[in-house]
Amino acid sequence: MFLNNTCLYVFLENSCRNQNTWNKFASHNTDLYRLLFLQYQVTHTMLAFLKRKIKEKQKSYQSEATEAESTKGMTISKKYLEVLRSSFEISNFRGVDNLSKKKKKVIKALENKMQKLHNDTDSKNTKFDDIIALAVAYYNVGQLYTEFTENNKLHTAINTFLTCLRLLGGKELDRKAILTSVGALNELSLVTHKLQNVENAFLHLNAALELYIKYTKDNYLEPINIATIVGIEQKVSDSRIILDNLHITTLHDIGTHYYIHPKDKHEFVTYLHNILKKELSTVLIKGKQITQFECLDWALTLVDISRYFVINNRFIEGRNHLATADYIMFRFSEDVLKYINKENCSEYHNVRISYNYVRAYITKFWGSYGTSLLRYWIERFQKEDKSCKVDESKSKQESEEELTHLIYCEKELQLFNRITELCILNFTDAKSVFIKSLRCLDGAKRYFCPESDIQSYVLISLDISRAYKYLASFEQERKKQIKLHKRRIENLEDISEKLHLATDENGNLNMQRQVWFELTTSCSTVMDLLAEDTYGIVPSEDIKKEFERYAQISRTSIDLYVNTR
Repeated sequence: MFLNNTCLYVFLENSCRNQNTWNKFASHNTDLYRLLFLQYQVTHTMLAFLKRKIKEKQKSYQSEATEAESTKGMTISKKYLEVLRSSFEISNFRGVDNLSKKKKKVIKALENKMQKLHNDTDSKNTKFDDIIALAVAYYNVGQLYTEFTENNKLHTAINTFLTCLRLLGGKELDRKAILTSVGALNELSLVTHKLQNVENAFLHLNAALELYIKYTKDNYLEPINIATIVGIEQKVSDSRIILDNLHITTLHDIGTHYYIHPKDKHEFVTYLHNILKKELSTVLIKGKQITQFECLDWALTLVDISRYFVINNRFIEGRNHLATADYIMFRFSEDVLKYINKENCSEYHNVRISYNYVRAYITKFWGSYGTSLLRYWIERFQKEDKSCKVDESKSKQESEEELTHLIYCEKELQLFNRITELCILNFTDAKSVFIKSLRCLDGAKRYFCPESDIQSYVLISLDISRAYKYLASFEQERKKQIKLHKRRIENLEDISEKLHLATDENGNLNMQRQVWFELTTSCSTVMDLLAEDTYGIVPSEDIKKEFERYAQISRTSIDLYVNTR
């Protein structure tokens, strides 16, 4: 069984929403199942961390009903109220695969009424409450179209949500409008993503995140849930919880975008950073004891945030987040592991599995951090910029005050910096970073073995391959360069063999093609260096055999890369 098995991930997605299914799943109580769940948890860490915080906040909400007070604050004209009620009624059509002609006729009639009212809103005499009612109607109708797959229906959904948002333009942060505004942006993102417009999908999510942050910044007024105005019963009646649940949807979708492409997710990272800053101050400054779940969430989230900094060449902040993650795990060892009754073998064993997994996960990213640092300095030298200054420049939207280093106990955290170098000016510096990176990657590789997690194993091995490649760029002697590239090829051949054994079951074709590509380029590099080394002389038989061997590997790899899809 492999941890990246798609079917098992789908099973986990469903079972984690259904307690009975999850109980059956957990009853297996095997290490492989636990490791599978841990990896699933890692890919949803940021959501889990933030969702836990939001749920904690929801517990503090007062239970007093405020709907009556909210209702008095709205006066909706009769024709707008009629359209609003009708839009909630047709919400029941959602999930119906084939709408009857009668239902389609009802929807069309409602849309015509909405269009007529929308034309009337150009008048300055239209009341704000009427505009709110019409915007909610557009929001409700738009949701009918989100479940379709036809492009024309999805474009209708987009136009409907955009109309909703235009009606609310400039008033999105009003307590009567905030639920509809955030909800419409979430739905708009969903539809644009279906239409393969990923960039716009993320922009809508970013706007939803920004609205939520602004609205909830201080002691905010409870949002008004328009559904209560027309007497619509909902499973959740507290409008603050509805807003938080919409926010969780926003975060879930942004998190998905982040894992694919973290580089431009500044606002999301800032949001995570600020929440962690408050959370960790109690641990790093006051020495508060931490629980198992806090530890896992914090440590994994810190690692995930570090990806943003590293990919943007902001190595000081990336390193600080990784060091903080290591410190949190140290505190977990001191606060939790030491006090677990080891006679209760099951409990200790389960906690230890979680601890070992997260430690290996952090170690893997320390290795990637070192490899990225080597790459960064090679690029700097190639640009003939040798100044010893790490690129900590801020993007235009950032101010100097944002994303201050997440260090409260600097002396303690210095002990957890596994890679202390920031400047690599020569081979000695590069070799030091290389050795530390390789130590981390080899350690992670022993944990993420191909039998249990082929995907992580391959990604770690590819980082090792690149580490050899980057170190060779700092080496001045050609023979030593050749030796380093040969080690890289040996590593890549090992990956290819492991992938070949796993492909039939897991279909890791994309990773295989990546390995074939790197084998082709690395063999070409060795052949080029060998040619330079024998320039002007007749190559020996041994050199000729090496040429033939690497030419054969390169030819096979490029054929596989080109012909396998």
